[in-house]
Amino acid sequence: MGIANRQLEELRSQIQAGFLIDTHQLQNSVHYFHFPALEHTYTLRVPDSPDLQAFMASPAYQDALMVPVTVGAALLDIVGFSSQPNDVQFKMIVRYQSLIRAALKGKNVRKLISIGDGTIFVFDEASISTMPETLFELDHELAGFNLDFGNDGVPEINRRIGVHIGLAYRIKDINGDENYIGTAMNLAQRVSTCVPTGEDEENTPFDLRSTIYVSAEACQAFQQNGLPPDFVLNDAGDKPIKDGQTFHVFAMQKATGAV
Repeated sequence: MGIANRQLEELRSQIQAGFLIDTHQLQNSVHYFHFPALEHTYTLRVPDSPDLQAFMASPAYQDALMVPVTVGAALLDIVGFSSQPNDVQFKMIVRYQSLIRAALKGKNVRKLISIGDGTIFVFDEASISTMPETLFELDHELAGFNLDFGNDGVPEINRRIGVHIGLAYRIKDINGDENYIGTAMNLAQRVSTCVPTGEDEENTPFDLRSTIYVSAEACQAFQQNGLPPDFVLNDAGDKPIKDGQTFHVFAMQKATGAV
């Protein structure tokens, strides 16, 4: 195997391992690929060839470019889950996952990311306008389940949903599956902590009593993309999140009389 083929195979192996290419340069018929996640921004030199050009035109290579994408991220967290006994946790999570799978049929959700008792729903930029309706239907499905099956010894699936729209990188997780990392995911989790629960909900004005809160960035994006006419976003002001910081959030609700 010649040096060009060996270097091309090395490039393939780095990409298959999940490393992203930050920058690429072509000088004197040699391609320089920079991998910032490796120590000291590892640079791989690959001689130009028809095989390399074909690989660079492939989806595998394009997906490995370190280009942030705009996504809508919603974190759904089950409140009080960790305080339950193991057998109750098992019943709750199985029911929760079954309900979510049923509610998402036909919906434009790019990726589901499981994080313990919570789930991050990732929407492509083109699907951001569908987020309010999809998230409301998810929440409505869980609320209906609580009403129908609230007397079988398993606690209600109380939840809070935080929404943010921002930038993230597509990466491969430890299983080799598509995943996302970035501020969109992190801030969706921060927003979820602003949702009033328990006694806080009882002391919250009616127009702010919602299980779905969105960031100011998400509020602006929804308005720009055309918020469905039966939805309202009520200003909940600045809420404390972490390390003494505050976050401006809005409570998402259906307009009065909407179904």
